[in-house]
Amino acid sequence: MDDGNVLRVSVSELMARLRWSLIRLDPLVDKMCWYAVDGHHDAWDQLIKACFDAIVRQPVESIVGRPYTEFGLPVFGMPLSDPGRYSWICPALAVGRQVVWGVEPWLRRAEAFNVAVVGDGGLVFERTVPWGYDDEFVLVRRGPGVPDLVVSEIVSDD
Repeated sequence: MDDGNVLRVSVSELMARLRWSLIRLDPLVDKMCWYAVDGHHDAWDQLIKACFDAIVRQPVESIVGRPYTEFGLPVFGMPLSDPGRYSWICPALAVGRQVVWGVEPWLRRAEAFNVAVVGDGGLVFERTVPWGYDDEFVLVRRGPGVPDLVVSEIVSDD
């Protein structure tokens, strides 16, 4: 997986590591539940976002040869209002139709993630999808004026 300063990894493995990390953090959920403001659990949301940024976003946005014009990933945990402005992480069986944008933090054991369902005209609706240990994911690399590029493995450097 790692050759010195070069990381070769599948998108599925990055997402599996994210899931594993969130499962390990599960005992904190009960301890953090009291810290809710207007029904929002900012501390827990920030922890989930930090895990995604460290485990998934950083390797994806450090892809070798990635053009500076390529769209980044959306902010994790924030509903996706305009999927056209981002590159996407998608379940492998729903490439370009379902964009992963968050997890269901209050379902125990990281058992579901949130997707934005995308149609020809953009965002259609959002839903929660079960997240199994062996689920496969791909990255849809997107940018202005270039065709989408679907990849299951990335090579990144620091």
